[in-house]
Amino acid sequence: MAEIEDDVYLSGEMFLDKKGQLTIVGEGIYNEQEIKGEKKRLMNVPVQIAKGEDRTWTPNKTSRTILVKKFGTDTKNWIGAVVDIVVKEQNVRGDDKLVIYAENATKPANADPVLKELKKEQPPLTAAQAKRDPNA
Repeated sequence: MAEIEDDVYLSGEMFLDKKGQLTIVGEGIYNEQEIKGEKKRLMNVPVQIAKGEDRTWTPNKTSRTILVKKFGTDTKNWIGAVVDIVVKEQNVRGDDKLVIYAENATKPANADPVLKELKKEQPPLTAAQAKRDPNA
């Protein structure tokens, strides 16, 4: 099994103010993972955070619902969206974690030209990158 570097994933610890923004820079893809003996279907979305760093975000159901309401179910339509996030401490499968929630998402008026460049520069996630470490 391929190992994934911890630093490719977005985490709540990256947002010291417990809020922030990220820009979706690629399509989301679903992968089935086994976490603590339970099969889960997780979505991974390439994003860029305010510091200009590229990360992979695994949006929770609440966050996906906000994105679907704004832009539809085709994740290609999410590319270029600026997502306002908030970080909350939450119990996740028995462990206290800092969880990222989307609060709002918008697409800037100038998103289309920027998107063309982002799509050219942003390689798709490899299968190894798309698999989330269940112990993370």
